[in-house]
Amino acid sequence: MIKYLQVFASFRICLTIILALFYCTTLYSSSTPNKKKESKKILILHSYHKGFSWTDGIMNGINSVFNNENVELFVNYMDTKRCADEDYFALLKQVYQLKYSQVEFDAILSSDDHALNFLLRYKQDLFPDIPLVFCGINDFHPERIEKHKNITGTFETYDVLGTINLIRSLHPELTSIAVINDGSISGQAFQNRVNRAEQILNQPIQIEYLSNLSRDSLQSRLKELPKTCAVIWGIYILTPSGKTLTYQESVKLVKQSTNLPVYCIWDVVGSGVIGGKITSPVYQGEKASKMLLQILNGNNASDLEISGSPMVYKFDAAMLQEHQISEEILPANHIMINKDDSIYEQYKGLIWSIAIVITVLVLIIFTLSHLLKKISLTSNSLKITNQQLAIAKNKAEESDRLKTSFLANLSHEIRTPMNGIVGFAELLDFKGITPEKQQKYLHLIKTSSQRMLELINNLVDISKIETEQVDISKSTTNLNEVMQNMHQFFLPIAQKKGLELHYKIDLQNGQHFVYTDQTKLEQIISNLLTNAIKFTKSGEIWFTCRIYNSNLKFSVIDTGIGIDQSMQKVIFERFRRTENKSIRTEEGSGLGLAISKSLVELMEGEIHVKSVPNQGSTFVFTLPFEKICKEVEFKT
Repeated sequence: MIKYLQVFASFRICLTIILALFYCTTLYSSSTPNKKKESKKILILHSYHKGFSWTDGIMNGINSVFNNENVELFVNYMDTKRCADEDYFALLKQVYQLKYSQVEFDAILSSDDHALNFLLRYKQDLFPDIPLVFCGINDFHPERIEKHKNITGTFETYDVLGTINLIRSLHPELTSIAVINDGSISGQAFQNRVNRAEQILNQPIQIEYLSNLSRDSLQSRLKELPKTCAVIWGIYILTPSGKTLTYQESVKLVKQSTNLPVYCIWDVVGSGVIGGKITSPVYQGEKASKMLLQILNGNNASDLEISGSPMVYKFDAAMLQEHQISEEILPANHIMINKDDSIYEQYKGLIWSIAIVITVLVLIIFTLSHLLKKISLTSNSLKITNQQLAIAKNKAEESDRLKTSFLANLSHEIRTPMNGIVGFAELLDFKGITPEKQQKYLHLIKTSSQRMLELINNLVDISKIETEQVDISKSTTNLNEVMQNMHQFFLPIAQKKGLELHYKIDLQNGQHFVYTDQTKLEQIISNLLTNAIKFTKSGEIWFTCRIYNSNLKFSVIDTGIGIDQSMQKVIFERFRRTENKSIRTEEGSGLGLAISKSLVELMEGEIHVKSVPNQGSTFVFTLPFEKICKEVEFKT
């Protein structure tokens, strides 16, 4: 007991020492001055208001650069879309002088012309010798800042000529282009750009200026434009009455007044314009912020090159569709917005359906394989001679070999359409594919699915036949109608291969109606016609029906590749398809003829073939003729 008390006392002493050391460390840390580097202070001065898309885009670019930097942003919006006279600027000077008299800024970033003009006029009084980086400037000329030091930036680059040429390439029937702009500094600068572009057009086109119009006048002029005209929304934010519009309201006003295609040079794509060769406000904010970081790291602003912003082609997929413009004729490396959901989302049901079909098929294959393994060809007779045993043994080995070969072929026939379905389904998920390619891939998926369905049907039929589960259900059958339906169904398939398909019925009126299993009859004819079309590359195919020796005699005659004499004896046997090397290049399980023979025999008939290689084949089957005993009027 004493021993345990001693251990406990020692443990308590150690714990006390640890807590004391921790307390001292904490006390020292709290008394140590914070040596963290003080953040840089940056003044952001926007010409326009928050919520204006252009200004918000520049601010997004600024934030993307400074999010992970040790800086403090002082963001101000001058709101000059609503007020921009000298008295207002004088008041702003007083506000900023009072607001920031105790703040020492490390740098200034301005966006658009009003902010730069304000700083060029008042910066020396408000923020003397602070480096300035500008962006979003219209029609910039170096003379504008030549009397000022420690200034650099990026200006707006617009390719009006490029947008005009783009419009003409997408609408070759155009005779004129209407250009919309307001009376603001940006609107006047834009009109100057259009004037310069108009003078250097390779092929002149009529340019109509809708400049600084009231809302009503603008709507009226737009409604008068001819159908062979396109519209460029340059900038229309400020009306002559002084009312300010958002760009969404402005573009909506234009769209409500005309059905003509509307383009832009500013990034207002997504509000109702088709698109254009545009400049990006986000990029300008990013570029100006990166230049400002160089200044904070010790570079002189005057040493940084003043340059323009890049241009990009940007389009609205919804507007392209509205004006029936194909994406294939657009310039390369363009940006597309408002595209439909991903291919997976659009065809989710189809893709899952295909997956379910594949799963069911795999289960059927395993079931069939298990069934085939259980088929026993051994004899229960105890009186079989040694010779009979040897024959039975050879037959069993031959049967096993054929089944093994059949299963190997079946595996190949399954993988082929499965690979087609999975491969093209994956291609559908790429966002950059055209609608034409989407339809092509969907057609190939549909074809592979139909091929798999045909294979499944054949496997089900042969399984039923093997287990003697097929029943014959006779009913009144119109042979003329059966032959016509078969012809109508297979005619497009034959024509697609360039084949002629004919049928002939040599029956009297009273003989058209018989008592037989119509479904089984149509399945037999369908299998024979399918084989005939598959193995006939050119020529014609006939199928006929007539009375012969009190039986119905059906014939399917083709001009195809024919069948070797050695194969004619075994072609109707099950699982023999893989043995015929002359037809191994064609797809299919090879069960069609075996199924047809079994069905004919179940209906108490016979089937045989006559064929000459490279000349054609004739398949003939007969069924008992059971005539309907009442008079039936038949209409052709």
